Amino acid sequence: MIILDRTNDSNRAQNLEMQLHRVRRRMKLRCQEQTHIAFPPGSRLLHLAELLIDRKNYEQVFLAIVADWHAEYFEALDNQRGYLKLLFIRARYTWGLLKAVGLIVSFSSFASLRKSLSL
Repeated sequence: MIILDRTNDSNRAQNLEMQLHRVRRRMKLRCQEQTHIAFPPGSRLLHLAELLIDRKNYEQVFLAIVADWHAEYFEALDNQRGYLKLLFIRARYTWGLLKAVGLIVSFSSFASLRKSLSL
């Protein structure tokens, strides 16, 4: 006949619970709670480009620009380059993306206007 010692099991459970409580308390002290989800840089501009640009140019031009942007931005984050470097990366790629959107939209508008006038 096997007799289980439940007092020993309950002591182990209490010890485990106390250890978990200590770990949770330490994690809360070391980790700050994030109150919102941060979107990656360029995601809003990418949505704007998707609305204004045809699918071919969107995939060939804008997805490549944003992929480069993310690679450089996240590399700077990993290397802890500082807030000012991140700001310059964001400004440079935002300006480049807006220029590309403006140029492609203006050229496509000009081409469609020329096509409609030549008919």
